[in-house]
Amino acid sequence: MIYEEQQQYVVVDRELVRGLSEKEVEIEHLRTQVVALSEKAGVVDDMRLDVQAVKDLLRGSEASRADLQRAFTETSRQVREDTANHQDYQGRLIAENERLKQELAEARALAGRKEQEHLGRIDDLCRSNQLRAEATAQAHFDAMTVANNAHVRRLEELQAEHKAKLDELTKESNDKIEALTKDKDFRLATQFAET
Repeated sequence: MIYEEQQQYVVVDRELVRGLSEKEVEIEHLRTQVVALSEKAGVVDDMRLDVQAVKDLLRGSEASRADLQRAFTETSRQVREDTANHQDYQGRLIAENERLKQELAEARALAGRKEQEHLGRIDDLCRSNQLRAEATAQAHFDAMTVANNAHVRRLEELQAEHKAKLDELTKESNDKIEALTKDKDFRLATQFAET
């Protein structure tokens, strides 16, 4: 009987020890889960910081893009003004040429009505006017060509410069985003490997 009681105590002790061991294992498992959840919460906080950094970077890029757009708008306005000024100047040159041609035609008509002895002098005057008109027209044409060529070169330089700036800003933004993404992926991989 005593032996049976001792056996019962031994069985009860074993069950108590097994129950305690299971509780300890469960407590240790819960501790592990708490640690893992804390690490995941840290990862989530890091990801939030990364997202905020990317948002700040995008805001900066958008501000730069807006500045570049304003520069494009100002350049195009200036180009329109320059073009209007050149067209106005060209119109004045054409009017001056027409006036000179009209003068030449009038001088020729006058020469036809003059007497024979004055024809030599009038012909000289006509030739002089014609040469002056042609020289003026050529000089104006050359000036317009130079001005137009300079205008086109300046426009091409500004477009190339603005495109280079835009490409540089785009590349910087993409590099920063790629670096942040790699860093975030590395941290995530490191943290998940540790857990």
